[in-house]
Amino acid sequence: VISQAGRVPLAGVNLRLKGAGRGTLSDAEGRFEIPGIPAGQYNLQASLLGYRRAVLYELEIGPVKPVEVEIVLE
Repeated sequence: VISQAGRVPLAGVNLRLKGAGRGTLSDAEGRFEIPGIPAGQYNLQASLLGYRRAVLYELEIGPVKPVEVEIVLE
């Protein structure tokens, strides 16, 4: 997860995978992992105080391969 201004990593971003009932926080490098998600389509919501909330709609999670996404908060 990075900021739009400066493209710097954001720590402590609240990430929620809607429909899976799971979430996590980003680390100091803006990285995050939500393990054990069943295959399917999900909406991933990212929020941090002082930034506009971002949503990635219909994110496709496969049964084996990890999914990498870049989220930019304004």
